[in-house]
Amino acid sequence: MQVHVAKGEIAELNVDALVNPGNSEGSMRSGVADHIRQAGGDAIESEAKQAAPVAVGAALLTSAGELTAKHVIHVPIMARAVDSSTSEEVRRATR
Repeated sequence: MQVHVAKGEIAELNVDALVNPGNSEGSMRSGVADHIRQAGGDAIESEAKQAAPVAVGAALLTSAGELTAKHVIHVPIMARAVDSSTSEEVRRATR
């Protein structure tokens, strides 16, 4: 497997998958997640919510809606959308 890191507008990247640092609930209403949802459509959030809850440190693959990317990998870094992340949660999600 090859991994490439790119700098640019996340919603315009033509890649296999985008990584969304989200929450266990699948809600995409703030930050990077909201930007991805607005550009790709509500279907992305609907898929994530249907699979919720997703544990912090786990990952969920959904379609990318109307984005040029093929998929979105949702990686919860907090349990609920209203929570803050600890550095340990971010480390677990990154691993």
